[in-house]
Amino acid sequence: MKLIHSVAIILISLALLVQIEAHICMINPKQRGKFDISTAGNPTCFRHGEPCGGQKFDGKIKKHITPGQTFFIKWQQNYNHYEIGYPGYMDISYAAGNDSKPFVVLAVIMDFYAYAQSNRQNYTVPITIPNINCSHCVLRIRYNSHKPGEQTFIQCSDVSFSHKKSNDDHHEAEEEVYQGWKEWRSQRMTLPKRASDYLKFAALLSDRFSAASSGNYIYGISASPFDLDEANYVKIDTATGEIIKLSTLSAPLTNQFRVYSAKQVIDYVAIQAFCYVYKSDMMYTIVHKGSNADATANKLFAIDRAKGNTKANDSLAAEAVNIAPINAIMDDEEGGFITLQIVKLPRKPGYFSFLVSRMNLKPKLFQPIINSQPENLYVNFLWSTLDTKNKICYLLMGNENSADKLLAKLYVVHYGTQPGIEIVNLNVSRYTIGAIHFYKKTGELLAVSPGVAPRKDFKRAPQWYLVSVNPKNGHITKKFQIAPNGAFRPVFSGNIANIDEKRDKLYYRFEVLDEPADVIASIDLKNNAVSYSKLGYFRHVINLYSPSH
Repeated sequence: MKLIHSVAIILISLALLVQIEAHICMINPKQRGKFDISTAGNPTCFRHGEPCGGQKFDGKIKKHITPGQTFFIKWQQNYNHYEIGYPGYMDISYAAGNDSKPFVVLAVIMDFYAYAQSNRQNYTVPITIPNINCSHCVLRIRYNSHKPGEQTFIQCSDVSFSHKKSNDDHHEAEEEVYQGWKEWRSQRMTLPKRASDYLKFAALLSDRFSAASSGNYIYGISASPFDLDEANYVKIDTATGEIIKLSTLSAPLTNQFRVYSAKQVIDYVAIQAFCYVYKSDMMYTIVHKGSNADATANKLFAIDRAKGNTKANDSLAAEAVNIAPINAIMDDEEGGFITLQIVKLPRKPGYFSFLVSRMNLKPKLFQPIINSQPENLYVNFLWSTLDTKNKICYLLMGNENSADKLLAKLYVVHYGTQPGIEIVNLNVSRYTIGAIHFYKKTGELLAVSPGVAPRKDFKRAPQWYLVSVNPKNGHITKKFQIAPNGAFRPVFSGNIANIDEKRDKLYYRFEVLDEPADVIASIDLKNNAVSYSKLGYFRHVINLYSPSH
């Protein structure tokens, strides 16, 4: 998930409206029209427009399904557009009759953070078929990424709900349920019986270090795939990997592991736009309460780090919420916050501006500081961090049409008495990045990088580096290697907010390739060294941050 620095922060990836957009294809039952998932961004997965992506019924029923029973629907997210901080969702619905009838939502699945847009992810999800009979029903899957400028992508399949089935249909259904449960269980990340070479290598790296507690912890919110009805505030020992529960949150949390009913997404939803306030030792995360997963975040949910208890929700200023969703909130270390919003420009379709503002809770205040020039390409918000001494906000923005090369720009926003914006093209020809962290002691912008796509080992398990980002000329230079190739996936979802300035540590969560196992890397910025925690499973803990700085 998610995050950012000194003052904490974090994010939300934003939108676009250009050539490349989200894609989705329905595998079982088979979608209307042509079907091809052999390549990312395939045109057969690029369909939008209600009710069925522009595809008409061809007169053929694709599947006979028994009503009232479990059915495993399978699809592929053929392109990923996860929005950090305000993730989108996919939903499954049906219409009893043809596609002119109202659709009823059966399930909602939250989006997940892939490293590159061209990531292809298969989903197998059990749904309960309504206990009705219809000779022609329509099953529909939609993908709404929440990115301004992106349209909702839709696929439909024509089916029947009937208790009358042939023997062949019966055996096919039994096999389908069996295979469906196998895939569903594998997606729940059950630990393997036999460790892979990647897991063995990661264990070898991890075992080089002491199993004793370090006394250092990172904090976050647990949304466990194994305990779906409970969200906890937890801390993780950076050496042993032990997850320690501090409190149970009064509000449930959406997470990518769960299949939600239409009603369940009405609850409060904590999202990964958050910040840690050092002076009060509080973590704030933006939440919303609305009728569905499209509701705009409108409150701050506060957690006392030391006591682990939650505070009352503070409503955000109405004038702020009405402009656009708040994509990042950062502690200005003066009792208030600096916020980022990506604003759609109605008079210039496909373009957006980046609004940086000052916000206080008591007294309630929202004061715009500066707006960027219109932008239609570098609109994927990746991360933000503050230099509070010099009153500079650094915004990392990705190129929406750069699915694998991950081209990016750095917005250097001066938010003091003389507001201004400088835009720097980053040179990612050797090192791609997904976050930036301001290091107070040296004034550097630091990042964790898996190198760059053309490397032969990149797609599988690349080497990882600590790099320095020059905000003047955009050069990205290697400081030292922090992980060898052959163990960890190339994903940026492991970024952890805040440099531990007291201990000179930057933390990162690595995911073992092809395995449900992670390690926490403690990167020693003073001695150019790294140590790893014991193997564990941490990717269900979101909004991870280090409190000391």
